[in-house]
Amino acid sequence: MKKVLVVDDQPDCSEPMARLLRVCGFEAATAGDGRAALETLGHGFGADAVLLDLAMPGMDGFDFLRALRGMPRWTDLPVVVFSAFYNDQMHSGLRLLGVRDVFSKGQTDFDVLISRLSEITGEKKAAVGTGRRVLLVEGDAQTREALERLLADYGYEVSGVGSAAEAIKAAAAQEFDLAVVDLGLTDGASSKLLEVLLGKSDCKALGMSVSGCCGDGAGFSKVLKKPVGAEELVAAIKGLTE
Repeated sequence: MKKVLVVDDQPDCSEPMARLLRVCGFEAATAGDGRAALETLGHGFGADAVLLDLAMPGMDGFDFLRALRGMPRWTDLPVVVFSAFYNDQMHSGLRLLGVRDVFSKGQTDFDVLISRLSEITGEKKAAVGTGRRVLLVEGDAQTREALERLLADYGYEVSGVGSAAEAIKAAAAQEFDLAVVDLGLTDGASSKLLEVLLGKSDCKALGMSVSGCCGDGAGFSKVLKKPVGAEELVAAIKGLTE
């Protein structure tokens, strides 16, 4: 699993990004400024890439890059800038400091960003899904979108919905090989959804629960404890669909 260090002074930016990276199959750590990032690297976090904000108090992104490139161990460490503080005049200077790519906050397609990090780090996903159809039922939109991208990268055909009611409609209209269901859905209709899924002879059901135990997950083929690691989720899906 490739490692990415997210360097940003705003936790409301760095923490969601780290969660997205983990869902997409990376190991992620965060640092609040350039100095903290150097300490994280020095204390053994063997990053394969750094996702770097530029405008930070303390040691900003530019000073971090200069310090990083002055250390023989980190001379070639890939850095991708993800910042609102960027203009075209900075481009050549950032390239000279070894920046591989630049993405602007608020204007970035996260599929493209994750794809670029995958390309830079060599974290390419094997297409193990071979077109199997997965119904993903997850109430949190950000988690759902990240899981959709992850499973699509592994070759699955994914239909993502945010409620059991939407899932019941989808299951009635289309055949699925597996349903991955958040057992904490706010509409509390997981059991009704399960009845619909079990009526489809070839569809299995995988539950995800904060507790990781049965409860509302009774009848599901397997229940995983949230948050679910990318490798654990893909392994469980592979085991139920092959």
